[in-house]
Amino acid sequence: MAAVEALGGEVVAFAALANRGFCERVGGKSARKPEAKLPANKPFFALTDFDFEMYSPETCPLCKTGSVAVKPGSRGN
Repeated sequence: MAAVEALGGEVVAFAALANRGFCERVGGKSARKPEAKLPANKPFFALTDFDFEMYSPETCPLCKTGSVAVKPGSRGN
């Protein structure tokens, strides 16, 4: 949004394939959460909502059992 506005454009809405559950999307059932980064005064369109439980390392049930996060991928990790 900042880049578009810096070049003189006007952002009228936002769109994504999926709403990760922070923002309230047009036609969705998820309510806007305080962590939402998109401005509330612009519509947000997405195909669906994904609402995941998120934990800090201190409250994560898997961390408490000794589980270690793994990021699979093609970069050697």
